[in-house]
Amino acid sequence: MDQFDIELWKRLKTIEDKTRLKRIRKASIGRRKFIDEVNELREKIAFKSFLSNWEYHNNLFYNIKLWKDNEVDFFNLENSYFILNTEDDLNVLKKKKKKECQRNIQQQKTDFSEADIIDIYDKYLKDVNPSSSRDKIIDALNDVYKNKIEATCENIILLTKKIKINSDKITWYSELGLSDDQVSIIYNRYLLYTKFPKYKNLIMKIAIGKFKLIANKQISDKAQASILKELEKNPNMTKNQIESHINSYEILTKDKISDILTELNSSWDLLDLKTKKEISFKLYKIKERIKQ
Repeated sequence: MDQFDIELWKRLKTIEDKTRLKRIRKASIGRRKFIDEVNELREKIAFKSFLSNWEYHNNLFYNIKLWKDNEVDFFNLENSYFILNTEDDLNVLKKKKKKECQRNIQQQKTDFSEADIIDIYDKYLKDVNPSSSRDKIIDALNDVYKNKIEATCENIILLTKKIKINSDKITWYSELGLSDDQVSIIYNRYLLYTKFPKYKNLIMKIAIGKFKLIANKQISDKAQASILKELEKNPNMTKNQIESHINSYEILTKDKISDILTELNSSWDLLDLKTKKEISFKLYKIKERIKQ
């Protein structure tokens, strides 16, 4: 088993949807059916820059950078991977990458006129929002359209969450030069600092990988508050330390325990000797604790 397979099986444990889990497992042991088509895409100027960070492993086509930066939550990220089993899967990949190319062209633009802003307003917002909000929306458009991810959080939230939009959301985000994942992160930062205003500056600075661990909907308010307090004292906390802190607050249900044991049993033969020893040691410790 190579390093990718070891890492893959470790990350698959985070997937709660059994159907999706089964599909990814199957893809991870398939063959690279569309290798020629993928290589053709790589050679096209429009796609080249976007696919330079992507790897094709068996039937799994995944983003290397996101893979490295998101140890725990990789399979929950938007557009972090594609399973290429069918022609339809390949077409979905092409469509997604085409949108990224269009968004990149939009992001590269630095000269914006008032006409550009008014055009965006008229095209997407004018007919579905009250005229009294026009000036506020246009001010926000000026900020976000020019500064993208560096725009104020409040203006990004206004344009992506609070006003009505006469468009598909993905198209709208692309028009602003933002991705769906970027908007999601900004919005969740907003929700978290609204809940914990004391830590607003800290929340806005937390690295994305760490932030996603803390902002997960399954994490209790008490656990989030505790982690933020600890991060304020120790800004150099690692993702593993944050994850351990989160786990210390979690009480597993019987169903969750059963799922973990089932997963462990099914993947046992695929684990390396060192991992088996570590797991065995911990299981013996648990067994001894139960006997007490």
